[in-house]
Amino acid sequence: MPSTIHHLMKEPLLHFILAGGLLFLGSLWLGNDEAVPNTVQVSNADIRRLSTLWTRQWNRSPSAEEQQTLITDHIKEILLAREAIALGLDQNDTVIQRRLAQKMRFLLEDTVRTTVPDEQVLREYYRQHSAQFQAPAQRAFTQFRFATAAAAEQALTQLQTNPTAEVGEPSTLESDFPLLDQAQTSQLFGPDFAAQLFTLQPQQWQGPLASSYGYHLVRINHEQAARSLPFEDVQARVREQWTQAEQTRAEQQYFAALLKKYDIDLDDSLRALPQQDWLTQVSP
Repeated sequence: MPSTIHHLMKEPLLHFILAGGLLFLGSLWLGNDEAVPNTVQVSNADIRRLSTLWTRQWNRSPSAEEQQTLITDHIKEILLAREAIALGLDQNDTVIQRRLAQKMRFLLEDTVRTTVPDEQVLREYYRQHSAQFQAPAQRAFTQFRFATAAAAEQALTQLQTNPTAEVGEPSTLESDFPLLDQAQTSQLFGPDFAAQLFTLQPQQWQGPLASSYGYHLVRINHEQAARSLPFEDVQARVREQWTQAEQTRAEQQYFAALLKKYDIDLDDSLRALPQQDWLTQVSP
């Protein structure tokens, strides 16, 4: 039982539900006019925030008169917003709806982000997703560039007969390249060239491979297979990806809970349209 409680206390969704519950209870308490007077509180933190925003915009601190105007405008904004809510002006407003939804997403993300996984959790995630934490395969190669495919094919015949034959046309490109992975090769020669390069057999002239420079004959001199990186070297990446995965999982669980809480009434004309996975769970 203690281990179960300990596990539950680590669940980001539980943290979010608890936070949401507190916000809901707080809203009920604040909504009781008899319990709390209808007051507007302006704190030192509010004044500092307003002054900081002013300073960023104007590259100077506000004067005493300007600061008073900032505070007055701040109070007016709060009063107008409260009156708008009291009149129901926030209802069916797309901008407000999107902003509130965005705040809820930020709250959910922040709840997950503040969860600190222990090393055992991270090592297990690293084990289950080891392919994501590998050093990619690399190849070192020699290339000769040609203006046309026909010229490259003619040179290939020469090289197959005499591997040391002097071929190639003048180019600003280096002939020999050290170990490069596919992404690095793509940056130099383009994605099509890189994809083909990593399918070639080593120690023989092959081609032509097309790039933006022209046509190339290539020989793979050395290759290094993809290899797993030690956990200690990628721990920061593991934590980042674990957090992203937990955010996705928590959001999916939260929306699943919302679908049980609310009735979604779709127009009949919408039911024939392709629906996202979470929406297919809605009962007709």
